[in-house]
Amino acid sequence: MVGSWPVGTQANQLQVGNAPSLSVRALVALRQGRPISPQAFAAMLEGGEGLHGFVLDNSPELIYLVDRDGRIRFVNRRFETLLGYRPGELIGQHYEVLVEEGFLDRAHHVFQERRTGARMDRFVELQLKTQRGRSGGRGQEAKGLWVEVEGHGIYADPNERTPQNYLGACGAARDIRHRKESTRAVNFHAFHDALTELPNRALLNDRLNLALAQAKRSRRRLAVLFLDLNRFKRVNDHLGHGVGDRLLRAAAQRVQGCLRQGDTLARVGGDEFILLLPEVRGLAAAQRVAEKILQRFETPFLIDGRQLRLGTSIGIALYPEAGRRREALVENADIAMYHAKDQGGSGFAVYNDGMNRGVTRRLSTARALRQGLGRRELIVYYQPQVCLATGRVRSVEALVRWRHPQRGLLEPDEFLPAAEEHDLIADIDMLVQQQAFTEAAHWRHGGAPDVRVSVNASAAQLDQDDFVDGFLARLGKAGLPPEAVRLEIGEYRLMQNLGWVRPKLIALKERGVRTAVDGFGAGYASLRYLQHSPIDRLNVDQSIVHDIRADDGGPGIIKAIAALARALDMRLLARGVVNRTQLRLLCAAGYQEAQGILFSPPLPGDDLSRALHENTFADLVNQARLPIGP
Repeated sequence: MVGSWPVGTQANQLQVGNAPSLSVRALVALRQGRPISPQAFAAMLEGGEGLHGFVLDNSPELIYLVDRDGRIRFVNRRFETLLGYRPGELIGQHYEVLVEEGFLDRAHHVFQERRTGARMDRFVELQLKTQRGRSGGRGQEAKGLWVEVEGHGIYADPNERTPQNYLGACGAARDIRHRKESTRAVNFHAFHDALTELPNRALLNDRLNLALAQAKRSRRRLAVLFLDLNRFKRVNDHLGHGVGDRLLRAAAQRVQGCLRQGDTLARVGGDEFILLLPEVRGLAAAQRVAEKILQRFETPFLIDGRQLRLGTSIGIALYPEAGRRREALVENADIAMYHAKDQGGSGFAVYNDGMNRGVTRRLSTARALRQGLGRRELIVYYQPQVCLATGRVRSVEALVRWRHPQRGLLEPDEFLPAAEEHDLIADIDMLVQQQAFTEAAHWRHGGAPDVRVSVNASAAQLDQDDFVDGFLARLGKAGLPPEAVRLEIGEYRLMQNLGWVRPKLIALKERGVRTAVDGFGAGYASLRYLQHSPIDRLNVDQSIVHDIRADDGGPGIIKAIAALARALDMRLLARGVVNRTQLRLLCAAGYQEAQGILFSPPLPGDDLSRALHENTFADLVNQARLPIGP
């Protein structure tokens, strides 16, 4: 039993000092709860060598005995193995020499009951000093050991627990460092990010609340900086999450290298960080920190032998100008960060009231859009793509719409920018593709076997490592053959990411999926990307179609694009056709398909289904194909 001595047949043979019978009787009396005399207790204390064997010298616990003055009269050998003290080194010393500073009040309760006025009947956690350094040898470097101590007061008469009857105390201490380390780890992870080991939002909120209270009392300023890493998602998706994780840690270390003691850097999202500067002289000081961070990010990161460039957009909110509450400061720093991102990224912006309106609306739109995705408020409309040889609808383009519960049916321009800013665009792409594939399969089985559906893919979706597998899996789920699909990619997006997008397009082409360049001819880049590419159709930008006039016989660029397409053996689709003049000149130039409100606006799937079974646009196309008069 902890804190007491086992008594058995060996007790009668135990030699304790010079008074074996007296000390043994005292031990037996203590075990049985009977009174002992001060002389018997003193004799027991003098019998140290014999007592070693009696008080479980090999116990895994630290066993101790102190007298009424708090001097150590006995410790077992576990004190040497755990704390590094040799036998006899502690004997005669006050127990305070064992206790780490800061734990003496707790120690008084457990080691010297008579001074506390309470019984030693509960466990107390404290740290004991150790003579062992980190290497395990004796040395001057102390390393506190966490123990749980239980103590029992010893009285001449157990029924009279008075200071006059108090003789000393005995007890045991258990090594609880592993439990403490586990608890510390749990507590650490509750308030720190597991990847970067930076404070998380919960700890940041606590520190920001404290900093605001201090700033209010002292009438000082503080600053909150919101950091978002530019191009991180592309790295993460293209090179894998392992590289992305190492890049995040490296970025966090660079930012930390710019901070003062007392500043707090917290990771609050995937690639988002918040920096608290609890004391700044003014805006200029916060701007200097932002400039220092931006300068550090100019040097490429070296991750797994790769040089990776990563920028950051920073928003600054100053207390009290940008807000007096924690929530307002964080939100306004976030708004300023998006303003910096809108300016091209890799810079900083300081919050002002003029920013609030537009960015707040985008934030509100993004939150509502995230909920709308879950509630299936996004639907797909389809715009016919008409064959200029027959007037039939050969294919349709799938276009997303948002059936907003308060604002009605929203066009893509009203919510897709917010979706791109808040990493929702890839989810929207997959939703549109799955619905479009399912409806196209229904049309083909319902009497329109040759219809194709064109779908778009954002840069965020193309960045995904499993893009090709996911795309084909959605086709398989809908029961739609790959040759019934055309993937449309914007020319600018394709040019920016050609090196790693091309293999994915080739993989899709090998499975039967066709590809078109959207917005072709808007003047983004060189035409080299068309050579040896899997692209089979060029979608001519509507800005070029808009410039067609009857008095010039069609602009030269329309004819030049037609000649290029013939040389590359590619089909041509003209976007944005709004009148018969445009249609007639496009037919004369040799364009195969056209799309625009001259034929039809985007329609819900049920309405479009009727157009697929009728030659709705045959008369319009036949008139356009008539020879142009003098």
